[in-house]
Amino acid sequence: MEQNTFNTTRLTSIPPNLLIIFLILIAIPLSKGLVSYVTPHSTHSALAARSTTTPNDAPHTHTKDVHFVILSHGFVGSSRDLTYLRDAICKAGTSAGSSIITFCPTCNEGRTTDGVRKGGERLATSITRFLASELSEMGDVGEVKLTLIGNSLGGLYARYAAAVLFKGDGQLVVGDRKIVPNMFVTTASPWLGISKQTFIPIPRFLEMTIGATLGETGRDLFRMNSLVYEMGTMDRYLDPLRSFKRRVAMSNSRQTDFLVPHGTALWLHKGNGTPHVREDVPEGTSNLIKGKYRVGGEGGGGEKAGGEKEHLKPGTVEEENAIASVKLDELGWEKIVVDVTSTLPSFRRFFRGKKSRESRLAERTTLTSFEMDELLGEKTERWTVPNGHNMIVANAKSKLYEKLYDKGKPCMDFLAALIIVDE
Repeated sequence: MEQNTFNTTRLTSIPPNLLIIFLILIAIPLSKGLVSYVTPHSTHSALAARSTTTPNDAPHTHTKDVHFVILSHGFVGSSRDLTYLRDAICKAGTSAGSSIITFCPTCNEGRTTDGVRKGGERLATSITRFLASELSEMGDVGEVKLTLIGNSLGGLYARYAAAVLFKGDGQLVVGDRKIVPNMFVTTASPWLGISKQTFIPIPRFLEMTIGATLGETGRDLFRMNSLVYEMGTMDRYLDPLRSFKRRVAMSNSRQTDFLVPHGTALWLHKGNGTPHVREDVPEGTSNLIKGKYRVGGEGGGGEKAGGEKEHLKPGTVEEENAIASVKLDELGWEKIVVDVTSTLPSFRRFFRGKKSRESRLAERTTLTSFEMDELLGEKTERWTVPNGHNMIVANAKSKLYEKLYDKGKPCMDFLAALIIVDE
């Protein structure tokens, strides 16, 4: 089967005089998001943005398995951000004859600066209340499955919420029904935070300055406290993730995501030698999907190659990232690589660099974490506006967003099919 692959041309770094353009282009969508932060959508009820594969006016008389899918938005986001993915999941579920109930919580709208801990706790409470409300109206059902999907900061919220929901004995019981963790999914989520992971490298003092302006969430993301490291290394956060049947992480590549680069979205690191084994994607898959890699866990690709931890300074963010990268990979993952360069505006480059070894890496079926980082970091022949963060999820926050990010829909169609395949 033909495998979608990368164009292997590698060029020099972005000219300095274009950095201002980067910041302006990112500031525009961020300012739109801040409007939502200043004026939260208070008219939404706690169960807003609910969708189901069964008619809304039909009585709840399920006699088969029911699958709850929770979709969590990111920083200064809205419950409408993942509307297209929600609808794609329901459409795929209907075609498969599955009973799917989706929920886009509003609990964190206008409240994304007070930290991952508080956002995760709110999300866990919202999920529990939603499940209790839905299940109380149902008759006899089979297995009750739960899938958590987190976009961007919503991925960290979902990770923390999973630790709350499945704490103790690792089981979640709502009423008299046991909830089975089915899939845990993130899209462009900063698993390692943002420190030492920014699109343009910046000194630590500047990271801390920016982090301080973003409230407790900024302190979390820029590693001014230990929470993100703990979430990537401690059993009370890792065991809940391990309990899910499948784990999937989707990321942009080729320097198209200003906010969450691929290194943190897929927790790649030179100190991690875990094999990433490329798998075939279904025939007819969109060219935006550049690869699906199986990592760690059972059948995760054989023996680990040695990393480069010996060159890392003890006690630094870099060393912590290496440790977290290995521990997260050990859980077992499907990592989905997306290339949205064809959907974004681009400009001619004026300086060309030398070809690197990406051409050789692209031909291999097994790569280490560090080699994956190199491959995904290759540049395009034209400088592409790095606004893939919204494109990858076909962000549908508003009518304007729907038009701007319409071309990202194939990525979400692929993800929806992946979620429904177990049904």
